[in-house]
Amino acid sequence: MNDIGQPLVVAMVRTRDASSSRARTPGYKRVSEVEKVVCASFILRGSAGHWWDTMSSIEDVNTLTWDRFKELFCNKYFIAPVRTMKMNEFIQLRQRRMTVGEYIRKFEQLSTFATHMINTKALKVERFLEGLRPKLYRDVSMARIQDVSYSQNCGESLSFRTSQTKD
Repeated sequence: MNDIGQPLVVAMVRTRDASSSRARTPGYKRVSEVEKVVCASFILRGSAGHWWDTMSSIEDVNTLTWDRFKELFCNKYFIAPVRTMKMNEFIQLRQRRMTVGEYIRKFEQLSTFATHMINTKALKVERFLEGLRPKLYRDVSMARIQDVSYSQNCGESLSFRTSQTKD
């Protein structure tokens, strides 16, 4: 992974859903799943480019989703023990001394290695809340309304944390 592999992995781990702040930026056009794959494959060089050439002959790249591309890429460039280690990190993730913002970033980064654990909105929200500090978990959970999204819970956690620092 000497050439483009590592930067692309870092970029993929940081990739957010379409609900990211970029989606609200004027002039930002949503990119389809297939277009994401085309854009990512365009920057692959060296061994990663050769890997993509091989994948292109195996997979139907005209219908390849972004999630499938990430899965294939991570399977190639993250060996199984590393993926398992990152998944275990996600399982054990707790806010502890992190700020809420740091916890959110870490949750988003590590969650890419445990998507099967948070494959519904409810599971993602519950897992996020479980990792908060106990007092913050209690406050956010008490204020929580059914069917609140992950991003709303992040915002709620941040606002509770801000109000606590003012007291």
